[in-house]
Amino acid sequence: MSVPRVFVTGATGFIGGWTVEAMRLSGRYEPVAAVRRWQTAVRIARFGVDMRHCDLLDRSALEQAMTGCEAVVHTAVGDDAVTIQGTRNVMEIARKLGIARVVHLSTISVYGKGEGVFAEDAPLDPGGTDYGVRKIEAEKIALEANCDAMKVIALRPTIVYGPFSSQWTVNFADRIAGGSWGTFGEKGAGTCNLVYVCDVVRAIFAALEADRGFGEAFNVNGPEAITWNSYFERLAHAMGLPPLQPVSAGKAQLKAKLMAPVRSFGKYILSNHRGFMVALLKSSGFAERAIRSVEGGLKRTPTPDQFALYGRKAFFPNDRANATLGYAPQTSVEHGVDLSVKWLKHNCII
Repeated sequence: MSVPRVFVTGATGFIGGWTVEAMRLSGRYEPVAAVRRWQTAVRIARFGVDMRHCDLLDRSALEQAMTGCEAVVHTAVGDDAVTIQGTRNVMEIARKLGIARVVHLSTISVYGKGEGVFAEDAPLDPGGTDYGVRKIEAEKIALEANCDAMKVIALRPTIVYGPFSSQWTVNFADRIAGGSWGTFGEKGAGTCNLVYVCDVVRAIFAALEADRGFGEAFNVNGPEAITWNSYFERLAHAMGLPPLQPVSAGKAQLKAKLMAPVRSFGKYILSNHRGFMVALLKSSGFAERAIRSVEGGLKRTPTPDQFALYGRKAFFPNDRANATLGYAPQTSVEHGVDLSVKWLKHNCII
């Protein structure tokens, strides 16, 4: 019996990679992985999946890669062109090819930076960020493509953590292991809307199989609402480290402000003089050690935007996804953190 062939954009990324693996291992779908750079495809190549080279901005290559698929899971994200025009290309070509179902991965960033409870009917707000602007536009393009011939559902995951998550798992584990991270009192008492990556994949499968909810967006959150301080403490405990100590939020915020010019200078150098920096690192051990030291300090110092996130009291309920798609998260924070730390240790990341 044949299974649906599903084209997955962003297949070499965090969520896209998990989606491809789950499809392959479950046997429920035959994934077709969109790959822009072969060197990033090592992870999914282990499973012998069908990988097709294409760029979302190359319509001809994209159409060729999507041909023969019955559904699309669009997880790819990038700059304005990739996120906006890339989404437009995916939707237009999917419709042209007669693809029946598209699941678009959006984000809770479309709600902005306010506090409170954000159900799907809350006003969209870019929150003063370019990322928010382009994700709102991409979601709009995706949902407007919904029609009788091609059903589109958008998912808005919260803080997606787990194995292969650089942003929400590896980075925090590195900070905690470095010994300079702690809890931040009221500045870390905001709501940490964690959702384990396997639960996001469950939501994607639910959207692929749904018989309603077309042209709509759905929050995808985990089963618990904990604080950021609690997340840091649970990670430290699972890593077998001593309890985290309180860090003066005032001192940490002052350090963040002092570090801001260093961050800006580093971004300028990398953007405009990357070749020179690479040559310097290769030629001078002292320069490499100095730069690595500064880099480590930057990583372990929260930015003002991160402090705002850690203190933000906002929650994104799953009620609509549960009622319409049948989605319910199954991974507790305790179990998700335990699985994440086991992966970190297995791969010698900590």
